[in-house]
Amino acid sequence: MKKTIKIVVVLLCAFLVYNCSEKDDPPPTGGCESSYGTITLENQKSQSIKVLLDNINYGFVSPGNTISIEVVANISHSLFTEYSNGSTACSSSNVSVGACATNSLVCR
Repeated sequence: MKKTIKIVVVLLCAFLVYNCSEKDDPPPTGGCESSYGTITLENQKSQSIKVLLDNINYGFVSPGNTISIEVVANISHSLFTEYSNGSTACSSSNVSVGACATNSLVCR
């Protein structure tokens, strides 16, 4: 009986080790399988600007810095920028980006 239990335990351990071992990753397909893209905004103003995308406040971007925001691709997004006093920093725009792509904008 003890011999049978030992054999079962050894077989069970071997099975678990085999199934838990690392599998090779499939080769990359080279295609994009994401439904997201990235919008970047560089602040070239002399003051910090607040970034609002689709009415979500992403905070302030200091002069010379860039913010990157991942968004759903292939739809229009509303972009607004303003100074801390509420005045408009750059003209508002509707922005879209393709899947796995980046749309780079500059606020001058």
